[in-house]
Amino acid sequence: MPFVWWLALRRRGRDLRYPHLIDICVALPFTIGFGAVTHVVWEVLEYLAFIRNNPNELAGAYTDTIGDLVMSLSGSITGSVLVGTVLFGVGRLRPSPPPR
Repeated sequence: MPFVWWLALRRRGRDLRYPHLIDICVALPFTIGFGAVTHVVWEVLEYLAFIRNNPNELAGAYTDTIGDLVMSLSGSITGSVLVGTVLFGVGRLRPSPPPR
């Protein structure tokens, strides 16, 4: 995004400010998706390592897995929103210098 904005500034003029909100809107889905995908991979590996060959674990594995996935997704959403708001606040406090 910064490179695209730099190109736009070169064509239009130098008085435009960098749109930090667009950067956040682009980054949030990727951070939420990264958290969700890594946890799904974790659950698959946990199943292969511990649950598949253990009948005692197999009985309650479904509810444990669903609970883990829900909690992990809510953590990914919370973390990405916090990172997005922190990045947005930093961008507003210290605007980027105009390009040369």
